Amino acid sequence: MTLKNKLNRFKKHMVNIEEDHKAANIDSLSEMKIVETIGIPHREKWTEFQAKPFYFDNQYSIIREVSYPLDYLHGFHRFNELYDVVDLWGKKAVEHPLSFSKEEPSRMVFFDTETTGLGGGVGNTIFLIGYAQVFSDYVVVKQHFLPSPSNEVALYQGFLTDIGDYQSMKLTTYNGKAFDWPQIKTRHTLLRDTVPKLPAFGHFDLLHAARRLWKNNLPSVRLSIVEKEILNIKRDHDVPGYLAPMLYFDFLKDHNPKGLEGVFIHNEIDVLSLITLYIHIAKKLLIIPTIYTSMEEKYEIARWYEAVGQINLAISLYENLAYSSNQVANNAAKALGGLYKKQKRYEKASQIWTRLIESNSAVDVEIATELSKLYEHQHKDYEKALYYATMSYNAWKNKKRIIRTAARQEKTAFLKRIERLQEKINS
Repeated sequence: MTLKNKLNRFKKHMVNIEEDHKAANIDSLSEMKIVETIGIPHREKWTEFQAKPFYFDNQYSIIREVSYPLDYLHGFHRFNELYDVVDLWGKKAVEHPLSFSKEEPSRMVFFDTETTGLGGGVGNTIFLIGYAQVFSDYVVVKQHFLPSPSNEVALYQGFLTDIGDYQSMKLTTYNGKAFDWPQIKTRHTLLRDTVPKLPAFGHFDLLHAARRLWKNNLPSVRLSIVEKEILNIKRDHDVPGYLAPMLYFDFLKDHNPKGLEGVFIHNEIDVLSLITLYIHIAKKLLIIPTIYTSMEEKYEIARWYEAVGQINLAISLYENLAYSSNQVANNAAKALGGLYKKQKRYEKASQIWTRLIESNSAVDVEIATELSKLYEHQHKDYEKALYYATMSYNAWKNKKRIIRTAARQEKTAFLKRIERLQEKINS
């Protein structure tokens, strides 16, 4: 049977899993009496896999816990480097969406889930919740597993009991803002009368950082691609995430965990990779000399700092790039001129934009227009202002105009500026 046919075969299970949960009120008590009598199905295999049952209210879930030494090398970084990064955020006092300096590194929860489908809504059930934390003497990975749809209360009770006592936690995910955490919220809404409330997590979604830094240089910013191309993380005999739902439904037939071990390992590597990825991105943001950062990455980092209001940092990065001989130099110089103008450093803005115009064969319409405005309103040099206004208009005319309404408005603005400058010169 092809993979496509297998997945189609399990679609009705994905749709009907909610009905299974509704039937739990009738079946769970009798089911748990059997469990209490004969034990957890294949319990010895769970034990061999470092997992054990968690009992709650006539239900049970499975909790697996593994640990790693702090000096464990996962890709380019060791886990103890997280402490160095947190310390550097504090020393540099840089405000950034990914900065973390006022709490212990263990307050960061590197989090991922496995679900019965990629869609949202109540019909999509989370069957594995995995997360890692970096403590002072080791790294721990915990995984909470749903052995059947009728045991969801135990799953969330175990998970929320584990993390509920922490304050100022930072959930660190990869697309977790759009997928993982909303799924947790959806399922929790259905169970909220029987389980603890959800903590008010802060959230680092590293997918957004990956997009900023690498979307133009990678075929995709899927975590598996970032692991391979950026972090030097190699997965051997990995079970792809898209197979997880099928393997879970296979498990529900006989409750033998052997076929799910690859899913657990896949999830485990996911959360460990988030530690490495956070370290890697943070070191680039903090401009650590020991880590290579390409010119393209520095440019994107400068743009990011500019976007979050760290203007002096952005200027420093743009200045280093603008006077270098690389493909991002022009973009950096253009952005740098804009920041100089905002700071009313008009002479420096004029200098860098003039250099850009003179060093490139093709005229940048926007830069020529900005120079015209500077010479008219700040330097009061109307002849130069007219020179650049005419230059920008001629360059604009040479471009193909697709949106006619916008083109007419732009043309009117160009001609109005030129006419105004001619009048000032002649007056």
